[in-house]
Amino acid sequence: MVVNLQPYEEDSIVDLLKLKRLMSIPYNVVSKINPARPEDPPKYYAVANSSGDADFRAMAEAIAEITTVSVPDAIAVLESLVMIIPRHIERGEIIRLGELGSLRVTISSEGSEHEGEVNASNVKKAKYNFVPGPRLKKTLKVLDYKKIKKTEAPPINEGPVIQ
Repeated sequence: MVVNLQPYEEDSIVDLLKLKRLMSIPYNVVSKINPARPEDPPKYYAVANSSGDADFRAMAEAIAEITTVSVPDAIAVLESLVMIIPRHIERGEIIRLGELGSLRVTISSEGSEHEGEVNASNVKKAKYNFVPGPRLKKTLKVLDYKKIKKTEAPPINEGPVIQ
């Protein structure tokens, strides 16, 4: 399948996914026990199953396919993001990346009985929190799901050829 994404309107990618159903998320079924009520019987849940990875270079190659940027240029830009994001995070800034989403740091800490006792030593862990942008959120509304057997490997979806 050949898909031309240039030029695109705000919702063209979501519309394309609705029409072609290009995304099918494989899932397994797993049983889980409620830790608060271990005496209860387990319940069964759908759990997404990864069909592979899209690594740094694959993302750069995909960017190069749909833009006028070369693969090395795309790699340079992505590497630059990796280098500059920590600078902004250290200043307490939220990184806003347009339609991609935003990235910020959240922390967990130990509690203290009094406000004055709280200091940096109370902080136990920091982590990145990514919030997808509006267009990425919309793609989640049109996903298909495919139940797979535990022994079945999900098919790798190469996706459309983008020109």
